[in-house]
Parts: sequence; structure tokens; C-alpha cells
Amino acid sequence: GNTWVQSQIDTNLGDYGGLNALFVTEEGDYIIAYYDSLLDNVKFARSTDDGTSWEISILYDGIDLEKGGATGIDLMGDTSGNYLATFYEQSGTNTIIFAKSKDKGVTWSNEVVASDVVATTLDLEIDKKENTLILYWDVNSHMSLAKETNTAPVISLPVVSSGLIPLVLGTIED
Repeated sequence: GNTWVQSQIDTNLGDYGGLNALFVTEEGDYIIAYYDSLLDNVKFARSTDDGTSWEISILYDGIDLEKGGATGIDLMGDTSGNYLATFYEQSGTNTIIFAKSKDKGVTWSNEVVASDVVATTLDLEIDKKENTLILYWDVNSHMSLAKETNTAPVISLPVVSSGLIPLVLGTIED
């Protein structure tokens, strides 16, 4: 058979850290998102050397395990090199959180996608138009899709044409 090499990523986890997601970027980096019940946060880890060493940062802070913790973590990279993550926070708010990092996981921006939902399983994808899609169960136990559309304003510049005859207003005298 094959030989399996194991490495420790984070040795300071609480007793409930089994919710995780793994993705390999186009550059070959291993990126991981996981819930740490000891510190009540979602962490991010990145390895640029095939899993030998790991850089760890906080993806989202302030989750309360006693109120439910976090579930359904999913993670991926987009074509621009950004890292995207989503998870369900049960700490009394029952919200789906979307997180994005533009600096290889050092810092993260977070936003609420949906509130008052039941989302034990999440799926995160990017469509051909670079829109972020999150698939989840809603509060009525229906399959639902949240779609973030790229709605950057379209800037129209005036068109300058050459070869036009200038129009002079006024009277012509003989």
C-alpha cells in the first residue's frame, strides 16, 4: 500500500474541533478552516510547503460553544487568489457567515448572508460570472441558495470621435 505522512496543524484545540474544511489552491497551497471550541472561534491555517508547517490566523471570533458553536464550514479559493469561507453560527443568532480574505488568510472580512436559518450543511461555489453561491437549508427545512452577485458599477466614458465637422452657430454674411 501507500505510505501516509501525518503532520500536526494546531495542537491547542478544545475538545470540539471536528468541523473543518480543506482546499488546495491553484498555487498548491493547502488551506484549512476549522472550529476551535477552546477559544470559541473559527481558525484558518495555510501551508505553502506540502503540509510541513502551518500559518494560523483567526477567521471569525466570538462564537459561543454553550449556545451551539459553529457547523457546516466550507472553504475555497477564487480565480483572483482570494480565499472564501462560509459557516453556520448557532450562538443564539442562527446565521450563515461569509468570510473573504484578500491577503492569503492573514485578515478576513465577514458578513451575514442569512439569519434565523437552519444550516447544518453548507456548500460554497463560484459560478462562471464570479458570483459567490452558498447552498443551505432554510428555517422551513427547504433547500435554499444565496447568491452574491458582482454588482460593480459600470462606468461609461464619453466617446471621442475624430473627423467630425464643427458646427458654428450664427449668421453668414456675404
